[in-house]
Amino acid sequence: MIQSFDAFLALRHSAGLEYLQGNGAAVVALSAQTGPSTFFTPDGGLIEGCELVNQEKVRSAARFGPNGTSEWLCKDHGESGDLGYWVGYQQIAVQVGDAMHQSSFRVTEVYRRIDGEWKILHRHASRSA
Repeated sequence: MIQSFDAFLALRHSAGLEYLQGNGAAVVALSAQTGPSTFFTPDGGLIEGCELVNQEKVRSAARFGPNGTSEWLCKDHGESGDLGYWVGYQQIAVQVGDAMHQSSFRVTEVYRRIDGEWKILHRHASRSA
């Protein structure tokens, strides 16, 4: 069965919340497992390759506690054939230790439909004002 793009985006946002609550597994499950994949890290680095990107998603999620929140503001999204994208803002609050930290990001994500299911290929997020 071919997954609709809108249904995927709803799953993607739920997985993003789980990530901010310390569980990277849901994001990894929605991510490409083979082929090209990239991730721009918060410190300005670049990680390439599905295995390394997915390892980083699990590693980075583990630093967050269970009280994270996320709000997505879509500015544009779409699909054409087996490629899709989402562009907008994400406002988050994450728990690190006993402290809560809030941030707002400009986000671009690129997706590919693989064997009928949408998968995350690339995410870029930078702090917004």
